[in-house]
Amino acid sequence: MFQLPFILAAAVFFLLLLVFLFVLIQIGIISVAFAKLGLTSTQGFLVLLATLFGSGVNLPVWRSKRLVRTPAPDSGMSRGGMLYRHMRAPRQVTEIQDQILAINVGGCVI
Repeated sequence: MFQLPFILAAAVFFLLLLVFLFVLIQIGIISVAFAKLGLTSTQGFLVLLATLFGSGVNLPVWRSKRLVRTPAPDSGMSRGGMLYRHMRAPRQVTEIQDQILAINVGGCVI
């Protein structure tokens, strides 16, 4: 889904963002917000770090099966070929797919 250069660029970006947040905590800008919550700067940094790593974890809560209509794969030459393709409604296939309701650890639990 993602190509290697994008993943490397995203990892470098998030590492720099993490260093930037650490610097802001040490300066005291974000520490004011954490002090109002009753946390020290170290605890605040750990909360930010846990939220960052927890954002990649989803906990499934509920699973169900749903009837879903999806566009059918088109060969291009059926029903008049390419000339009248824009004039007809797209064919749809009805199939049963799984639907999963999940909560995000970084955004919901922490």
